[in-house]
Amino acid sequence: NGVGVKDVVRRSRIVVCTCSTAAVLDLLEMVFSYVFVDEAGQALEPECLIPVSLLDEEHGQLVLAGDPLQLGPVVFSSLASDNGLSISMLERLMGREPYKRDTTAFAATGNYDSMVVRPFASSVYTPELWSLPLQVTKLVENYRSHGKLLKLYSDQFYDGELVEQADPEITYSLCDWEHLPTKGVPLLFHGIGVIYWPRP
Repeated sequence: NGVGVKDVVRRSRIVVCTCSTAAVLDLLEMVFSYVFVDEAGQALEPECLIPVSLLDEEHGQLVLAGDPLQLGPVVFSSLASDNGLSISMLERLMGREPYKRDTTAFAATGNYDSMVVRPFASSVYTPELWSLPLQVTKLVENYRSHGKLLKLYSDQFYDGELVEQADPEITYSLCDWEHLPTKGVPLLFHGIGVIYWPRP
């Protein structure tokens, strides 16, 4: 009908694309009020910066959604890895002020500065927490795992803060399965062969 891509994008309130294809929007000289980067814990920082560059410089707001404690960027080059590309932008920022965890200074507010973080769990909603400026939200309610499995990675990686919220009819449904080595814990270890090759 003669309508160009730029016209379609300009008339759209929401545009969804990958970080890499966001470069096309830059070529179209697009500017956005909000940019959401999903799985930002796994994106390469240069890749993540492509959509960030589309933000309105005065009033734009950026949301990096992801988990810096799960899978990071996949980098095959040792040179790139040695120069910091194996660390996502989200992980790098979470290691810097004001987002850095501090068990001494912020012990009373979950080890993060209360001005930048609040745990997102129904059990801790308070008017005081909701009135704070929000820069970091930590999701602590888990709707997937059996409690005993959740406890392991909660203690190892998430400072024991994860809360079991999954439906017990599902997560406990295989606890008595005849092939489980330990009844009550739905966990099996299965060995597989792995082939290693030298990195470039």
